Amino acid sequence: MVQNKFYALWAKKPKIDEPEQIIPLQTHLKKTADEAENLWETWLPKALQKQIDRQMLIFLAYAHDLGKASPAFQTRPGYNIPDTDEKTCRNLERAGFLLNGCRDMDRKHTPHALVSYGILKRNGFNDSVSVIVGGHHGAPPSTGQINSLRRSEWDSYSGFNNETWEQAQDELLEEALKAAGLTKTEATTKIISRPVQVLYSGLVILADWIASSEEPVELPTMWQAHKSDDVYKQRFQIDTPRPVQSALLEAVKAASSPGIFIVEAPMGEGKTEAALAAAEMLAGKAF
Repeated sequence: MVQNKFYALWAKKPKIDEPEQIIPLQTHLKKTADEAENLWETWLPKALQKQIDRQMLIFLAYAHDLGKASPAFQTRPGYNIPDTDEKTCRNLERAGFLLNGCRDMDRKHTPHALVSYGILKRNGFNDSVSVIVGGHHGAPPSTGQINSLRRSEWDSYSGFNNETWEQAQDELLEEALKAAGLTKTEATTKIISRPVQVLYSGLVILADWIASSEEPVELPTMWQAHKSDDVYKQRFQIDTPRPVQSALLEAVKAASSPGIFIVEAPMGEGKTEAALAAAEMLAGKAF
């Protein structure tokens, strides 16, 4: 299959019957990957950048909707838009994608996020990676869903029993790797811990939401911790910190790792301001 057949695969249909407003699948995948990269570069705190691999994030953002390259999704009817629906099906059949009566299928067993999961698993990805694309609508696939995806009767819905559909899915996967600058070996040997899976999932969901929005999305400016010694003046208009306040700040500055600081002082010595200043200084440290 040649790459130009991807033109037939769609990601978003308009809410009015205007076929020219169809958003191609490749366009949406690339835009989501671009938004994920932008989030990493401009919005992610340094501490999280150390946990989130930039290339892996771009790959996951591109790969999140690979499951839309399936009969189950591509034959979904739109918002009462018969002309647009008919055009998408004609384009698919013209490009060589077999539909085999899929227009009337029961799609509940093959949602596109689950098919995305299946595509990565078929290509040798670790479950800790595949589950992120499988859960990009808010919940990771359950054991029951995964087992149902493997049932042969659903293969025609996911495209897993057809060379043309599988080839399209795998070529889009290669596009995702290329966009991220990763080799397949690098990506398939990656194992992601559960806490970090949550971080990746949140960022992929956010990137997808931004890329899917019909209106411009302007995220608030990322909060920046104040790191200099005049934090008391900048935050609380305190020109001369009390001894306990200065002592806590020095202890935080000397810390080589995160920890708990206990402050004991009489009432009125500024413990609240000291605690807030210390928390901000800790947030700004690159441990």
